[in-house]
Amino acid sequence: MIRVYVFAIDEKSSSSDGRIYECAGRFLSAEQAGAHIPSNAPIYRAPFPAIVRGEWKKPRFEHDIGIFFSVSHSGVFFVCAVSDGGEVGIDIQKMTAGFNPGIPKRFFHPDEHRFLESSGSGDSGRDGIGDNIKSDGSSDSVHSGSGDFFKVWTAKEAYVKFTGSGIDGGFDAFSVVKDGRIRNEIDGARLRFLDIHPEYCMCLCAGDAGDAGVELVVM
Repeated sequence: MIRVYVFAIDEKSSSSDGRIYECAGRFLSAEQAGAHIPSNAPIYRAPFPAIVRGEWKKPRFEHDIGIFFSVSHSGVFFVCAVSDGGEVGIDIQKMTAGFNPGIPKRFFHPDEHRFLESSGSGDSGRDGIGDNIKSDGSSDSVHSGSGDFFKVWTAKEAYVKFTGSGIDGGFDAFSVVKDGRIRNEIDGARLRFLDIHPEYCMCLCAGDAGDAGVELVVM
């Protein structure tokens, strides 16, 4: 089972270990009860192991307790995916801020760059596209093909969070695009897009993301 917990937060807030512990507690409480529990219901409060981060900064519990998690934060949303069936990765990105169209050429696999070029999301060299680029790679310009860009970006982020390799571990060495389409599976890991808000793109990656039940829990 995979549950994705969604929190609406202040844009200046960052992900916190406290939210991870809350989500883990809610997940275990729901598993014990055999169903989703209301947001105001008592939750599992047994002591959890410390949260540590590996070489590529993937958070995990210091000791195995039989559940896995992944977190992401963008705009007004913080999301935490919790699974009892193996590793999981999740990424959410706000789309309305636009994007730097030079990113695909510099950081994506050639197949992904070609896919985005064909959809109008690549580095086309058009005047004005990519102006006002911010430190996080976004801009105030919104390209008509930006939806495909964010689908590729979140799929790649979710996959490297699933594997634990991080974006510095060869982000351009694999492709989430095959035969001109975004793949739903890569090396045995399933990719699944989840609708949360029209201005956001969110992708889940897990070994059984296409088979096991996935529940979206809005807090």
